Amino acid sequence: HWLYLDAVSDCGRYAVVIIAMVGNAFSPRYHAERKSSISPNPLDFSAMHVAVYGPDGGAFALTEHGARDVSRTPDRVLIGKSHVAWEKDALGQDCLVARLDEVTSPFPKLVARPLRGEVRLWPKRTSHEAVALDSRGDHQWFCHAPDARVSVTLDEPNLDFQGSGYFDENAGAEGLEEAFASWQWSRANLASGRAFVHYATREHDERGGHRRASSRLFANGKPTPVVSPPEHDLGKTLFGLSRRIRLDTGTAPTSIRTLEDGPHYARTLVRGRVLGEDAWIMHETFDGERFRAPWVRFLLPFRMRGGRAKLFP
Repeated sequence: HWLYLDAVSDCGRYAVVIIAMVGNAFSPRYHAERKSSISPNPLDFSAMHVAVYGPDGGAFALTEHGARDVSRTPDRVLIGKSHVAWEKDALGQDCLVARLDEVTSPFPKLVARPLRGEVRLWPKRTSHEAVALDSRGDHQWFCHAPDARVSVTLDEPNLDFQGSGYFDENAGAEGLEEAFASWQWSRANLASGRAFVHYATREHDERGGHRRASSRLFANGKPTPVVSPPEHDLGKTLFGLSRRIRLDTGTAPTSIRTLEDGPHYARTLVRGRVLGEDAWIMHETFDGERFRAPWVRFLLPFRMRGGRAKLFP
């Protein structure tokens, strides 16, 4: 189960991604425990992921915690020293607030840096539609705030900007690698006040190889399925992952910034035209076949820290 929010500055130079995970989907220890135990406690493998991007570099934190460091209510989740919670702002408006107190490196005695500050997200509209991402309905997606404004105020590293934001929720009854061979996802906030979100998933061949794809336009307070624009190739990452994005016919991306380039996952910020409007588009791709590989699981702990995260699980 995880909560995902992102923020992109209006100029496109800066971005922040926050993922609060109960049952860290990318934890090698959690994967091993699921294979050896009937019902491991997902709270024992919770993690707060924070990534900050800018033209002069950024910061990355992925810290795993045990159940004693996790607290949840319907409006709040606390993992370690950081939390994400719904609050009322000074004007009485609903606001999703992420207060961050993280350390960036899996090697804290070498190059660790603090990552502290606050991200505030004001939804323009909310949705609670449950969307099944697989044929069995084991993986559910909730696009709660597809179109939002954000304020980012970080002390470490020093960063302050306003921009567009997005917030969703995912829940699964099994590991991602058990269901998906791949997925592609993207979101764009449009100047007209609309929001465009697209996802495409393919299940593993042993589960039938089912493919699901949907584009949704969020306007007038409700989600509406729309005809997906054609696919465009963003090129492969350094690790060889294929990236496909939906853009208007006859157009091409005018800017491509690879934010994260991992062996099984890539995060990309794209400037392109969708539904007749130019926008910054947050895009991600996940390769479930690659994620199954032992060499990928060996590498993952080198980006994690915390009492539950070991280099050689």
